[in-house]
Amino acid sequence: GGRIHRRFTAVLEEIAPSLPLRRNLLRVLHESSSNVGGKSPAEVWMKRLSLDALEFERVMRLLHMHELASFHATFVEMTPSAVWRDYLRVSYRLHVSVEPRALVVADTLVEALKRAPQTMARHYRRESALGLGDLMRRFDLESVPASLMHYDRFARMYRGVAREEVQSGLETETDIVRLPQIVHAASCASFHPPMLQFCDEERCAVAHGFDAPGYSESNEVVWIAAEIESKLEAGRALTELWLDRLEQFAYACGLSRVRVWLVSREGFSSEAAEILSEREAFSSCREQLELLSSRLGRAVVEESRAAPADEFAIELPMGEDTELIAAHTVEQIARRMEFRPDAINQIKTALVEACINAAEHSLSTERKIYNR
Repeated sequence: GGRIHRRFTAVLEEIAPSLPLRRNLLRVLHESSSNVGGKSPAEVWMKRLSLDALEFERVMRLLHMHELASFHATFVEMTPSAVWRDYLRVSYRLHVSVEPRALVVADTLVEALKRAPQTMARHYRRESALGLGDLMRRFDLESVPASLMHYDRFARMYRGVAREEVQSGLETETDIVRLPQIVHAASCASFHPPMLQFCDEERCAVAHGFDAPGYSESNEVVWIAAEIESKLEAGRALTELWLDRLEQFAYACGLSRVRVWLVSREGFSSEAAEILSEREAFSSCREQLELLSSRLGRAVVEESRAAPADEFAIELPMGEDTELIAAHTVEQIARRMEFRPDAINQIKTALVEACINAAEHSLSTERKIYNR
């Protein structure tokens, strides 16, 4: 197999060192991934794997750490990854059902080619998305020109103006919008799966944060951003449809103090601007997003110049599963720096132990863990 196959195989060998346990784990993983929603009762997993409580917890903890399955109090949920499911399907047929290798390879290639058009279309749509979730993760109580968050104002002031003149004009604006400090951002579908019926996962995001210094309930705010697909300026009907849709989404998720931000590549019509103003929603086009991103990037660039290129610092609060967050983060860093898989596992193990020791024995009043 290739690199992906070797990676998943190494992970399963770490989780289940013995061959019988690994075969049982493959069977349970494959069957669970075939379930609707990918969920199975935890007690069924324990019984099928024939494990005691301590060993079962160890296996589930490692699956959770490697993001292959999520272990909750009463059920186990499989990671919705097509690559992971393909690996399970092939491995199950080869090592559990013991089917001929040639047949498994042929079926896998045929199925992959049949879904290739959808896979490529999905890839191109993902690449062309404006990345609203990533952009909102960079919000940190910055003050930005109000025209970047109101398309009608931006069009009135800067339509047809050269980029250099736009930049100069933004610097002189006195009307500003203060962005929140975002502490978590994820796709709308991760909060409410039915949203996938209306847009791709990358084109609608929810960001939780605080709109003023001090982490108090009164400062808590939720931003919901959606990218509207429209070849021309989005009209009133389409804009109102999305405003209603996001309002219903917020209600279904029990979100309060919500700010809606709609983005259309070519902007919004004057009629759409009216409804946006009435509903107190923000609106931007692609050019506004680029300008906003460049302004947010200034501090990041300055900070990166000041810090050594090969040094990383992680600050985490002491709490349950903090070590898993640290392990996942350092794994991504190590992979990007092309560490060997065995070295990555050693680093993760050492970091998990260090975080647990710090949480259990530290007398720090800050209740934070610093890793460098």
